[in-house]
Amino acid sequence: MGAFTFGGDTMHAFKSATVLALVCPRCSLPSPLEIVHGVPSAEMIEAAVAGLIAIANPFASHGDNTVAYRCRATGCGHEWGVIDWEA
Repeated sequence: MGAFTFGGDTMHAFKSATVLALVCPRCSLPSPLEIVHGVPSAEMIEAAVAGLIAIANPFASHGDNTVAYRCRATGCGHEWGVIDWEA
């Protein structure tokens, strides 16, 4: 993923091997964005603008069907997977 800067500090974003191995079930593009839930911090917003993460609606409830991944392909944006909030 590479390095990016937040507030003057260089941060490194690393995706787990599990996420890197995933492909979009709709368009087959690999390495989806992980969807972050909750109210985003300024750093999270910067990471989303840089295309490193996706931010969910912060006002959505954390129900059983909260999606985990979003396709990064332009024109696709498919969301899939479920977050296990109990894990």
